[in-house]
Amino acid sequence: MNKITVKKAFEKFMGLKESYCDNSTCKYYEQNLSFFFEFLESEFKNPIDKIPVDSLAPDIVQSYIKHLRFKPKYEKHPFKIGDEKKGNLKNSTIRIYTRAVKVFFNYIRDDLDCEVTFKRPRLPTNDSRIQLPLYSHEVQALDQVFLNSTEMGLRNLCIIHLMLDGGLRSEEVIGLKVKDICFDKDYILIEDSKNHKSRIVPLAWNLRIYLRSYLDYREIKPMDALILKTKGSEAINYNVLKQLFFRIRKWTGVERLHPHLLRHTFAVSYLVGGGNLEFLRDMLGHSDYTTTRDYVKMANQYRMMDADVYKLDAIFFRQIK
Repeated sequence: MNKITVKKAFEKFMGLKESYCDNSTCKYYEQNLSFFFEFLESEFKNPIDKIPVDSLAPDIVQSYIKHLRFKPKYEKHPFKIGDEKKGNLKNSTIRIYTRAVKVFFNYIRDDLDCEVTFKRPRLPTNDSRIQLPLYSHEVQALDQVFLNSTEMGLRNLCIIHLMLDGGLRSEEVIGLKVKDICFDKDYILIEDSKNHKSRIVPLAWNLRIYLRSYLDYREIKPMDALILKTKGSEAINYNVLKQLFFRIRKWTGVERLHPHLLRHTFAVSYLVGGGNLEFLRDMLGHSDYTTTRDYVKMANQYRMMDADVYKLDAIFFRQIK
């Protein structure tokens, strides 16, 4: 019987993931496992299609973690622009990289006919920093960067407020169609998102205005991409978002700004305003409360301090009255 190589194991692993995981999850495994495979090829002086799975040492993942501690920040990162501070990977990033490897090795152990034993790695202490939501004056600074009297200005305001006033993920903004904005019923439809889940989110009044004004600039069809590149009829991509947020950080001085911070601000603002956890979980598209609960402590602290966190539209709190 031929020995299963790391490459063959990876192909089988991705085949399984692609059968039930969404595209973003598959990309997560592809990207993070590619770092691990680079490490293996450097260690074995061979490509992964020449490295048998059963030749890997039981403590190979721990060796990989040691390697990651000296890996430069943002190396091959999809949102790297060149303005980031130098240094090595944070512990929290190493934990993310290693999580993908652990899932891959669990698959090898449980699903492949390989007589291998891998030691459970010890992960570095989580050093994640608190993500501070945006304050009202910071959002005003963001809005003032773009003119609401031009097509591109309106497009960029739509991108920002779909995340900020709708809690959408980057990939959800990219994937929206014109038909997904229901102006007469006041909601946004997000179809087939993470884990193939769909949901609806209330349409905030200021976002409605931006979207209406932006769409007035072109002839639209229901299946057209909602947010387009500068020229043509192509939907925006991650590179457009990367460049956009780089410019906004530079022009506003809000250094901590990144796409997920807008979604984070939406969640905290909703809870500060009196929203409940169940509705928030539904609007964010979370499978369970594990991630959603992370916002509760921060929201409680900001409510206690009466901090001027960005306030959501009243449409989100109708059910509370």
